[in-house]
Amino acid sequence: MAEPENPFEKYVTPSAVAPVPVGPEVNPFAKYVTPDVSVLESFLRGGAEGATFGFDDKLGLDKERREASRKANPWTHFMGEMAGTVLPMAVATPLAAVRGAGIAARVARGVATPLVPGEMATLGQSIGQGAKLGVTYGALSGAGHADVKEDDSLVQAGLKRAGGALVGGAQGAVLGPAIGAVGYPILRAAQGLGGARSAARAETENTSSGALTAAARGFERDRITPDQLIANIRAEFPDDTAAAGGAGVRFWGSASAPAASRGVWTADMVDDVVRRSMAGESAGDISTALSASGRGPGPVAVQTMLDELAARHLGPLNIVDRAGLVRTGSGDNTQMTLRAAAGSPGEARSIAREGLLERQVGSGGRIGQLFERLLGSSDYEGVAASHSGRLQAAGEKAYADAIASEAPFSITPILERWNKSVAGRRGPVPEGLSKAIDSLHMEVPIRAMDTGAIVGKNLVAPRNLQEFIDARQNLTAAIETAIGQNNRQLAARLTQLRNELSDEVRRTNPKWGSANDIWRDGRAAEEALEAGARMSTRLSAGTRENLAVFTQAERAARTATTDAQREAAESAMTLFRVGLVRALNDMLANKPDTANLTRELLLPGARQTLERVLGKSDAQQFFRVLRAEQQMNRTYSSQFGSQTTPLREAIDDLNWAPRFEGSWRNLGLGWAMRHASEWVARNINNARNEQLMRLYTETNPLAQIDTLRAVSGVQNARTAAGQRYGAPVIASAGPAANALLGVEHGNLVGAQPPPFARERR
Repeated sequence: MAEPENPFEKYVTPSAVAPVPVGPEVNPFAKYVTPDVSVLESFLRGGAEGATFGFDDKLGLDKERREASRKANPWTHFMGEMAGTVLPMAVATPLAAVRGAGIAARVARGVATPLVPGEMATLGQSIGQGAKLGVTYGALSGAGHADVKEDDSLVQAGLKRAGGALVGGAQGAVLGPAIGAVGYPILRAAQGLGGARSAARAETENTSSGALTAAARGFERDRITPDQLIANIRAEFPDDTAAAGGAGVRFWGSASAPAASRGVWTADMVDDVVRRSMAGESAGDISTALSASGRGPGPVAVQTMLDELAARHLGPLNIVDRAGLVRTGSGDNTQMTLRAAAGSPGEARSIAREGLLERQVGSGGRIGQLFERLLGSSDYEGVAASHSGRLQAAGEKAYADAIASEAPFSITPILERWNKSVAGRRGPVPEGLSKAIDSLHMEVPIRAMDTGAIVGKNLVAPRNLQEFIDARQNLTAAIETAIGQNNRQLAARLTQLRNELSDEVRRTNPKWGSANDIWRDGRAAEEALEAGARMSTRLSAGTRENLAVFTQAERAARTATTDAQREAAESAMTLFRVGLVRALNDMLANKPDTANLTRELLLPGARQTLERVLGKSDAQQFFRVLRAEQQMNRTYSSQFGSQTTPLREAIDDLNWAPRFEGSWRNLGLGWAMRHASEWVARNINNARNEQLMRLYTETNPLAQIDTLRAVSGVQNARTAAGQRYGAPVIASAGPAANALLGVEHGNLVGAQPPPFARERR
């Protein structure tokens, strides 16, 4: 049996015979042999292929080795190829950004622009740029990878490369838009992540910077600028010479000297007065400090400034309160930031409780000082007694003038008419009227003509002013008795009778009418005080009856023709104010806080009434202080209104260590690492919140101004960062412009803001 033919025999090299060349064209198994190519070599050869669009063999590189690399490490070679395509784009990027109208600049831009992505601010632009780059890079790669043989003529090589370019461009036109559509959200996400990382780094690297950033974020959400808050603070300061305007308004020195030779109040001097006043220095101490250079304002000039500061000062407002004063309903986000920061266990909460509680306890005293400024004294009883005495003296003088100007009058017809209307009628009202009419008459003895002896008595109506005054007092007493017996119908009828009699006497003697309006039967001062006190509990536009006494006195002051009338009217108005303020102060003393009272006093009706009583200027200052107190109470209530969040955080803080240890023992390392991260984040947050609470509870106005200026600097940096990370993924000038923008704004984000005032102490 013959041996089978050996199919591999022809590949066996006989001894002493020259070896037969083995190659892929003669060895059908060569394609199954894995070339010996390292991973690094595959990556580098792939990079060279990508960077040259497949023309690497024309630059002297081995094409066979490139293919071997692709077979040995296909994915590594592909990654290198993708990485290599970045090189042409990197080289072309600065060329595409070249500016100028010269031929060289135009040629550079013309060659480089197709290789560089243009503006990509929207998904549509990203798809369009993907199509452009896909066609460009696909065509170049297709031309570079065309199967051109060494023995091909130039025409044949050109046709093959043109065909490869068409095919590659067509493929790029399909793949490029798809890659652009998929890549755009990925780039946007990376861009947003970069912005978040930058913002987080800026807020956590430095606790002061973090506090300022958190405050700036709250202001931005409230649509409040630091300049608005600074203006609110400076409105409480006295004016300097430049701001006040007018010769002599804000000068110190000899009043007889020309203005040019006298000293002026600069803004820095005003700030120094405020700072030293807040520190408790007297006018003399401040004058000595300002005159250290040899010339400065005297104690009287400084005291004038301090008086104006006291009149304008709204109380110990912090920045959170001032945010609420910018406009109605503002500052809510800043309030919530305060509450969140104060919810951190530890120092931040202690700072909040200490600063806010101490300030709230003093609210009653501040309102009392406001009342004192309105009346000029805290001795309400003394002020009332003084003006009551002035009112009595004015009334006595007015009555003396009225008696001196007495004119004849007769009230008999009025009494006869009223007596006839009740004659023969029975009942409480007719009988009470008849008795009152009888009390108005006086018994006049009837004497005999010859002997002069008294033979009888006759009832006559008052015939002169003094008799009428005495009779009128009896009628007033009858009215008060009827009111005490709750007989309102009789009281109304008696009041009508008294008014008719008074009008008749007033007609013949107007001076008595004015004196009666001033004196009001000796009860003018008491009525004014009582009316003011009643007004304090019914401060609304619908209770005009409570203002009757004040409006009458106000009208009397306008129409007064004598000093006594004017002085009496002004005293009555002041007594009404005393009654109102005294009652409000008593209400405040009996309330646990000022919340309800300030809310009531700021209602539209109450504001209208108080403007009428206090005068527009004093009322506006009164309302400013009330609004400040309202904001202080709002800040206090927002912090201590609920303890849910602090309680939860305190529980978490206590449970952290046991939970961590239990997880560690159970080898729950992922859980443990997560809670370790939370613990680190909480420590960073607490440190930042401690600084934030110092910033928020600071009540020194000059320190607040320093803080707000620092917040403004942080806002500028945040705006620049927002522009960087909110810009198009690729700018209109290409990636080079984005790189420059990133460097510029990155420097701003990393800039350290100045520390706020409390840290400098």
